[in-house]
Amino acid sequence: MKSEFGDRETIGTQLVKKREEHLKQPIVEIGDLGHELGKGYMKGLQECIDNHVNSIDKYYIEVKIEEEPFFRKQAYKFIFIARRTCPAFQPNRDVYWVNNIKGKSGLLWSLPQRSRFFLFFRDKEKKGTSKKLIKWMEMYLDLEKKAGIKQGL
Repeated sequence: MKSEFGDRETIGTQLVKKREEHLKQPIVEIGDLGHELGKGYMKGLQECIDNHVNSIDKYYIEVKIEEEPFFRKQAYKFIFIARRTCPAFQPNRDVYWVNNIKGKSGLLWSLPQRSRFFLFFRDKEKKGTSKKLIKWMEMYLDLEKKAGIKQGL
């Protein structure tokens, strides 16, 4: 389908073609995906810290992880937000604390998407499963229960 504004194809047609090209590519191994995501994640986190090193003494970095809607399960983007106040304890977020005065930082909490909690609970006895992550998810579910929020697991 041609665009009304020139001799190019519409954006929707271009996206469909790009997605079809992408799907013809070899399957990405999960280890490769994790390695590449980790590099991009750490680079973004370090850039956020570097951008605020001389402007804010103590703050939090909220990391939102979003799937690209057109390339679900194949493309992710990380959004790094520096905040003076601590964000709400909620799924699909990583939160770090930063103290520029002491030159220290650390992970405050990390929660996966709410719909994926069951995967971690299912494998919680397996070697390598983070006990801290399981504790954070249990804390979140307890808060949901106390607030009267009913969601299936």
